Amino acid sequence: MKPFVLGVDGCPAGWIGCALPMNGPAQWLLFDSLAEVFSLPLPPALTLVDVPVGLSDSCPRRCDCEARRRLGTRGCCVFPAPVRGVLACPDHDSAKIASIAASGSSIGIQSWNIVPKIRDADEQLQVDPNRQCLMRECHPELCFATLGSGPVKIRKKRVAGRTARLGILREWLPLSDEIYHCGLEQFPRKMVASDDLIDAMVCAVTAAGVWDGSLRTLPELPEHDGRGLAMEMVYRDGAAALAAVGGTPGMFVRGPVP
Repeated sequence: MKPFVLGVDGCPAGWIGCALPMNGPAQWLLFDSLAEVFSLPLPPALTLVDVPVGLSDSCPRRCDCEARRRLGTRGCCVFPAPVRGVLACPDHDSAKIASIAASGSSIGIQSWNIVPKIRDADEQLQVDPNRQCLMRECHPELCFATLGSGPVKIRKKRVAGRTARLGILREWLPLSDEIYHCGLEQFPRKMVASDDLIDAMVCAVTAAGVWDGSLRTLPELPEHDGRGLAMEMVYRDGAAALAAVGGTPGMFVRGPVP
């Protein structure tokens, strides 16, 4: 396989990955665990995953707060990352108690529901914190906002919202529609939701910024948690990316998913 970047989003079946090579066909990959990313025959140049990486012991993460401010009315889609102590909890009730004891705030059900995904990512990076050079956190809505002209106001669960996001992707990845529809055909919705595919695609398009120097982080100087992991959200500076490719955003992928 040629050098590629990988965008990964959680889905009912585990994790859905969109692999984008610098030249060649895109590919959909389904993982049970993020451990499988580190077992690929050729490691991605960068993997961006839509899950909190780096967890505070007691207070809100700056990257979450800054992402909400950047997204304005769409900031509600950035769920507060749990404090690290919550990862050891067996159920939501015990997680609420642990969260209040550590931070003074409880943990909502939406944040609790993604704790297994957060735990999976954390376990892979605890093996070797240097792995965070290869697997970093992003948030799809922040990615769309910085690749487009601002936050997408329509929710992605609606057809109009998915259409708007595909329109942004099309500017950066000309065969986005074909790649998306290949994913729809390859996986049933009970395994991978339609918006999971779109989120994985924008994570991959963002990760491609590793090749042109257009990656940025919130905050600009990330904090680190007690395990040494950066608490950051990676995004792609659209203007910098355009300048790097001479003002033509369409990039890299030249063929459909095989």
